[in-house]
Amino acid sequence: MTEQVLEILIYNGKEEEMFTTPLDNYFEVTNQKTDFRVECTACWRGYLGTWEIVNNHLFMKAINAKFEDGSEVTLRTIFPNRIGRIFADWFSGELHVPRGKVIYEDDNYQPVYKEELILEVTNGLVTKEIIIKNGSKGDIKRSEKILASKIMLPLSDPPEVFRTSPEESDDANSL
Repeated sequence: MTEQVLEILIYNGKEEEMFTTPLDNYFEVTNQKTDFRVECTACWRGYLGTWEIVNNHLFMKAINAKFEDGSEVTLRTIFPNRIGRIFADWFSGELHVPRGKVIYEDDNYQPVYKEELILEVTNGLVTKEIIIKNGSKGDIKRSEKILASKIMLPLSDPPEVFRTSPEESDDANSL
């Protein structure tokens, strides 16, 4: 099987690759039919999304895709009632970001990277950052950082700045 092109995530000002495809969740939740043109076997989903985390909020910033008829896909064609970057309020789950080189493959032939960043997200709000440092097989170091309370935000625009309380984050003063 051909290795798939990964989504792009901008986190803390750095562009990284991401295994997770939050837009697929949107299509599942809304039952929206996708008729994207598959232009190569390295991208069976037919699109490449660019995502950004701003003030602990996950946004879709751009999409690179074409419909089967050859017309360009834009954020506006997928989200006709929204303008600009799109707050991913539909997404709850984990964002998986590989870092460093592949150090081995697990029992299912999945690559294990030197480091993995996992961001827990609830309704588009990043609530926890987990960093896993992989050594040789079985040698794993894990650190966690609470970023925000798991609260429900309205489906309209999120607040411009979301602040955590000092009990929830060591870096509350750095926001």
